[in-house]
Amino acid sequence: MKILFIIFILFLLITTIIASIKIVNTGYVYVVERLGKYHRTLEPGWHIIIPYVDFVRQRISTKQQILDIEPQSVITKDNVNISIDNVIFIRY
Repeated sequence: MKILFIIFILFLLITTIIASIKIVNTGYVYVVERLGKYHRTLEPGWHIIIPYVDFVRQRISTKQQILDIEPQSVITKDNVNISIDNVIFIRY
């Protein structure tokens, strides 16, 4: 019975240690909430959080993203028909 209890305690301890380590990959940031409110932003690398109190709520890509807008045809003030093509580069 004691062996089973010790194994259970060791399992809980190892699970808690693993849950407290967060590895953020390059090109991402993690938003951490503590008790439901914003606490901090984790940059790429290894980080330790308080398990069961801190939660990673969002994984945000910091890589450059491209938003291509379809070409639009417009008429200018002097009745010239032109086509406008837009590309937006976004980095959060």
